[in-house]
Amino acid sequence: MGEVGGGYTLQLEEKIAGILLWQTGQGNARPDLRSGQALTRFKQRLEKITGKSHDEIFKKYSSKIKQDLIFQSEMYYGDDAGQINKALDELLDNLEKEILEGRLKELIIMLKKEEKVKNEREVKKILEECQKINKRIHEIKNSRFSSLGRPGTGKALGGKFYEKK
Repeated sequence: MGEVGGGYTLQLEEKIAGILLWQTGQGNARPDLRSGQALTRFKQRLEKITGKSHDEIFKKYSSKIKQDLIFQSEMYYGDDAGQINKALDELLDNLEKEILEGRLKELIIMLKKEEKVKNEREVKKILEECQKINKRIHEIKNSRFSSLGRPGTGKALGGKFYEKK
C-alpha cells in the first residue's frame, strides 16, 4: 500500500491503519466492532485492495506511530460505531480508487509502447484491463452519489436537504 498514488494514498493508508489498529484492540476499541463481522469485512477488503495482509501493512509502522494513529482515530471518530463504519467504507473506496488510477496510468504507458510496435494482441489485452479498471472506478464514484440522495427528491444531500424551488 502507498506505492501508487503518492502522498494521498499514504494518508488514506494511515487513516485506515489507525482505525483498524484501534478497533483490533490496540487502543480503547468499541467491543461491538472488535468482535463483529464488520471488522473482519474491512480487513478482508483492505487485503483485497492492496494484495497484502493487514498484519503485513501494520508491520511497517513503529509502535509510536501506531499509537499516534490510534489516538488520532479515537479523537476524530469518537464512540460512534456508525460513523466508524461509514468512514472505513469511504476510506477504503478512496484507497481502491487511488490504486486503480495508478494502475490505469501504468497500463496507458504500456499501451503506448505496444501500439508503437504494433502488437495487436497485447494492445487488446491492455485495453480490456483498462476497461475493467475504468468500470470499477466509475462504480466507486457512482456508489457515493447513490448514497447521497438525488437532487429534487428532498433526500439528504451532504447533510443538508436539497429541494426543488
